[in-house]
Amino acid sequence: MKILVTRLPNRAKKLILMCKEHGITAVAIPLTEQQLTESARTLPNLGRYDWVIITSVNVVKIIANQLNIGLSDFADDVRFATVGKATAEAVAAHYQPADIIAEPPSSSGLSDTFIKEISPDDCGNILWICPEQLVNDIAKILTDAAYSIDKWQVYKTISRNREILIKELEAVKPWDAVLFAAPSAVEAFSMIFYDITAENCIAIGDTTANALVNRACSRITIGKSPDLQDVILAIKLAVGL
Repeated sequence: MKILVTRLPNRAKKLILMCKEHGITAVAIPLTEQQLTESARTLPNLGRYDWVIITSVNVVKIIANQLNIGLSDFADDVRFATVGKATAEAVAAHYQPADIIAEPPSSSGLSDTFIKEISPDDCGNILWICPEQLVNDIAKILTDAAYSIDKWQVYKTISRNREILIKELEAVKPWDAVLFAAPSAVEAFSMIFYDITAENCIAIGDTTANALVNRACSRITIGKSPDLQDVILAIKLAVGL
């Protein structure tokens, strides 16, 4: 059995090893790449925010590695809220442990968890560091709930060069299923292989699954969460193991 994982090999390293343990070959090829936005180059006054919300590992890499933002750039008593374990681990590695980790691990789960745990009166100012393309607008949800929140959109996702991608993908064909972790990957795959409906698809989360449904895909297995164990269960189910 072979699956195509539509993300960077270094992001899929643990998943590839776990697949191997279950007799599945996993090949990772990213379909998209990230570019800094214009607003990324205008640094907000990070010291005025009591909370920082981060919903992507990509955001952590960009602000820590490309923009060279360190913990000292934030307020002394800043607190972090994240989506999922992977993002929390990235925040802890570069900054400090997150005070809130979304449950369930999604942007809507994060806004729900935040509202349950922190009242607007005790919260202070919030900065959401996020991509340009938003799955759910956490800022609007929290603003409607009387929180003070700003957005700083630091990157946008674009499709990689089509000709290069086709060569990379043709080299690893055939596969038994394709794993998608984001709607942008679904969009990029559709631009390369027009008949995405023929694919056996695995989606991480409902938002990605909805993107596949909108593309008229009929074979969709949905992972319960981005956690590796849940992803492996979805993969095994999709390929009949």
